[in-house]
Amino acid sequence: MATDPPATSADRVCDGRLGDETIWVHFDRPDQATLQPIGRRLGVHPDHLALCVAASASPRVDDHGRYLFVTLHLPVFSPESPANTVTTLSAIVADRELCTVQFGPGSALTRLYRECQDDASRRRELYSGGPSALLARLVAAWIAGGSSQLDALLDESREVADSILGRREDGSPEVARNPEVVASVARIRHAVTQARHVLGTQWPLLDSIAGMPARDGTCESARILWRSSASQMAALAGRVAALYDDTDGLMLAISALNSQQTSEHTRLVVLVVAAFLPIIAVFALFATSIRDLPFVAEPRGFETVLALALVIGLVCLYILRRRL
Repeated sequence: MATDPPATSADRVCDGRLGDETIWVHFDRPDQATLQPIGRRLGVHPDHLALCVAASASPRVDDHGRYLFVTLHLPVFSPESPANTVTTLSAIVADRELCTVQFGPGSALTRLYRECQDDASRRRELYSGGPSALLARLVAAWIAGGSSQLDALLDESREVADSILGRREDGSPEVARNPEVVASVARIRHAVTQARHVLGTQWPLLDSIAGMPARDGTCESARILWRSSASQMAALAGRVAALYDDTDGLMLAISALNSQQTSEHTRLVVLVVAAFLPIIAVFALFATSIRDLPFVAEPRGFETVLALALVIGLVCLYILRRRL
């Protein structure tokens, strides 16, 4: 079976026969015209071909008879893509051919394809078992990469937690107003919120694929791989849910520290007013009488009285702060 040459209309296209029995064709953000030759060769339904180029296609598994059509949402935790934390992967699993189409951040599948071109042992490892097993291995590799990225987010979350909760013990809540700290918590929160929603629906979908008939005569081995991928994604979903709860704690800590700082400012204003208002009132009531005093009439006498009043006010402020 001859393969179609790479199309230039796609941003990046990988195409080729890299196994004795299996063909893997991978497209990164193609248009529909690019996929037409593949669709004609495999007899792909027009609706499925349209879904392949729909970046926001919903997750699904369709057994079309001649092929299996799969659309998955895969989480991305990379800091390089804070605005979009999901990649849409559509796949057509035929008798001896796998066609994958990727929309979204991350180039893990493209890197895997190129590894297969350069490394025969890697090619044998991934291609053994046919197209269905190959797709299951690709998903498992993506999950493993997502787990590593999640580890980095967990480390960052711990550092943020240490900086916030550690400073709170010292009574220095200013860290909660640090723009970098707030931005870091917001980015982690955004990533895990979207990934939490996605993963909760994806691992049951992977498990359902295990019950679909394989297209290459290796049904049982492919089912084992799909069930393994489903278990790995379920474990990843559990870790994401735990990190989501941790970010809840961080946001509550930031809110508490900000409230504490606001309360401290309010308390300080009250103390200043309580310490200096009586002195100011005395000066206002007896300003004329004070100026008539002999020592005030001397050069810089009035300034001396003001300085003395300031000292008395500071002493009162210190006493009030200690008692309150």
